[in-house]
Amino acid sequence: MELLRRVATASLVFAALHSVRASAQATEPAATVQTNVEQVPGLLRSDDYKQMAWGAYLAGQYRVSAAVPLLEALLERIELIDDQRQNLTPGRDSQKIERIATALSALDALVQLNARIPAPSVERFFDRWPIQTLVLVGNAVSGRDEALLSMLERGAGPAWTAAANLLLETKPPGFAVRLLRRLTFHLNVTVVSKEDGIFGGTGLGFSGDEGCMYSVAAVGYPPMADYDFSPGRPGATVLAVGPHPVFYIRRPLPGPGFRPCGGWQPPSRVPSDQERLDYVQALIAVRVETPRIFATTNESVVWAGARDFLRRIAVLRRRREGEYERLIEVLMFNGQLSRDESRAYTPAIDVRILDKRDDRSQALPAVH
Repeated sequence: MELLRRVATASLVFAALHSVRASAQATEPAATVQTNVEQVPGLLRSDDYKQMAWGAYLAGQYRVSAAVPLLEALLERIELIDDQRQNLTPGRDSQKIERIATALSALDALVQLNARIPAPSVERFFDRWPIQTLVLVGNAVSGRDEALLSMLERGAGPAWTAAANLLLETKPPGFAVRLLRRLTFHLNVTVVSKEDGIFGGTGLGFSGDEGCMYSVAAVGYPPMADYDFSPGRPGATVLAVGPHPVFYIRRPLPGPGFRPCGGWQPPSRVPSDQERLDYVQALIAVRVETPRIFATTNESVVWAGARDFLRRIAVLRRRREGEYERLIEVLMFNGQLSRDESRAYTPAIDVRILDKRDDRSQALPAVH
């Protein structure tokens, strides 16, 4: 057993030395590298969180790819405590802090190593650290699509968008259903008195806001890295490409054991109906050429009495329903939606009326 352990350790050292020597950025003496790498297996197998965190840090720092199974096993040993407070205090929250710091070190190391591990090993960290989790799940050796479908249900903002982009790569069963489940078509109708007041068009938008989870000061722990969603700009890394590409920035932090807020998205930032529609259409765009459908359309009608008004609203509503039905037909044709699934969803049409008539003495009839 001791011989096997020495062989395993020697393999780690050789791999790390080869990687570091091959890098133009390597500045440490080989003896120092060897000493640090030799510690990795023992540190990762430790029962002490601080030692585990240092083992993860060294594995990522020296690109010790052979340490991936140990990092995966380390994550499975960490039991996180749910706590939504933004600031944790050393002493009172020491147990939470040490677990958070260790999990962050392990996740960062796995990202730096381009690790390919089973998705269930990291899926539970999605709500706290969506960027690291999405990177690892997107590259997972098993359970990838199941985990991403779950994340699509739980995600918000760029995290939802990244999961949708990654799912577009494989288009698994159940993806279309989840996109349609909360989809609403919007019809805004302005009622005017004459032709020159008529306007029409479509509307779309894509915006995001960042929230803050908590900050952690973990004394004696290794330096950590902060991950934040970012616009596409120099220095940003592509997380997932698609109708709305998602980027992130990884910043090594200057002080040991400090974790500022970043990467977390508040649950209030739900995907818009236009975003959902963009991904539904992306599912079928490769094989079927269809005009882009917008979640919101703006129409105008000239007032010519209550009966004519209701007839026009019915025509506009039917037009929106027809767009939805054509989407369903193409999804079924492409095998993205079963017949039973298609029957479960009827188009939700939100009709809003804006009265811009010169004479409003006669009330507009109610639209249901």
